[in-house]
Amino acid sequence: MFWKLTLVVLTLGGTACGLLVLRQQEQDVLATQSTLRRQITSLEKDLRAKAFRIGELTNLERLDEYRKRTERDGELTWIPFPFTPEFDRPMKTPAMPTDLVASEQDDPNASNLGS
Repeated sequence: MFWKLTLVVLTLGGTACGLLVLRQQEQDVLATQSTLRRQITSLEKDLRAKAFRIGELTNLERLDEYRKRTERDGELTWIPFPFTPEFDRPMKTPAMPTDLVASEQDDPNASNLGS
């Protein structure tokens, strides 16, 4: 009977310790989560402030004023692009065999230096 009672007490004690560990881990996760949420909020606030500042600096009237001021002072001469710039990513072009260095070619004696 004594051994059964000891086993029950140890089992309950182990279960209680396990539950305390799980509770502490949950509290640690919640504390870390709240810290990260504060950091995210702070970073989003900084991002909005920087986006607003970029919007102010790239205002068309402000850019025209800057262009006129620099042209008037003789610092720069503004020439428009002779083409419409495309800011999309260019498609990758496949490598030609002449673009490979000698160690990457099938024929190691071949040269891509034109000699």
